Amino acid sequence: MKNILFITSIFAVFACNQKGSDNSGSSVSNDATEQVSINEGSEGQNIDPDVITNKESASGHKGKPAEPVFKFEEEEWDFGTITEGAKVSHTFRFKNVGNAPLVIQSATASCGCTIPKFSKEPIAPGEEGKIPVEFDSKGKESQITKDINIIANTNPVQKIIRIKVNVVPKK
Repeated sequence: MKNILFITSIFAVFACNQKGSDNSGSSVSNDATEQVSINEGSEGQNIDPDVITNKESASGHKGKPAEPVFKFEEEEWDFGTITEGAKVSHTFRFKNVGNAPLVIQSATASCGCTIPKFSKEPIAPGEEGKIPVEFDSKGKESQITKDINIIANTNPVQKIIRIKVNVVPKK
């Protein structure tokens, strides 16, 4: 019985001292500078160990993850004072400063008096886009603030731009 335990212990020591290997044919090393060889479906393909240990590179991207980013010229526009019944508009301009195409899925306001428009065409990295917004002051009075809620493939997915206007009654 002691001989069996002794032989099993020796076998375990030798097995632990060898590079780890799993049944897929992949070999792994504790040395971070060593190349990792993957034999599954290819002849000795080498992969940089950074790809395995770095979360960003493991996703297929070296450096920053690919994502679009809004950069607006201004996120709030004040129309000043207008007379009730007037329609005013402003075009919000932005640039995609990210590293992936930006796609706007929706742009909505809290009521029908504010109408945003947008294109569903992708905006390439470095390119500019615009969101025209029209406000109809019919039946409105006093200081008004309206949020325009933009949903896009950005992080975070929601972006809010805002208009302000002071509506005075007709004389």
